[in-house]
Amino acid sequence: MVFLLVAMLAMVFGNVVLRWTVNSGIDVSEELVALLLRWLHVHRAVVVMREHLHLGVDALVGRLARAAARLHVRLDALIPVLQCRVLWGTWQQAAINASNVSPVTGNLDDLGIRRPATSPA
Repeated sequence: MVFLLVAMLAMVFGNVVLRWTVNSGIDVSEELVALLLRWLHVHRAVVVMREHLHLGVDALVGRLARAAARLHVRLDALIPVLQCRVLWGTWQQAAINASNVSPVTGNLDDLGIRRPATSPA
């Protein structure tokens, strides 16, 4: 995570200095910083869940009877299963969007990035 922060800081600071001094910048740095920020969020979410530091809001569960609270916790455990269906659709959409061309970085094939495999519908 430190590497991601340092890379983001270097790209943003370098871009600001270049735009201020020579009136030009690194075009791809804006997209790369946005991509690194997304990866930083993903990595941080994994660390937070692993160390049990995520926010636990139990205002509703604390007011329920013991049996209802246990049922509520079990139903909450089913939510990730339902989210898997959403992730499947997200993967299909990623395969569709793989042919889109970014205005700054260009085509993914030019960067040597493989496209995700499409699955039959």
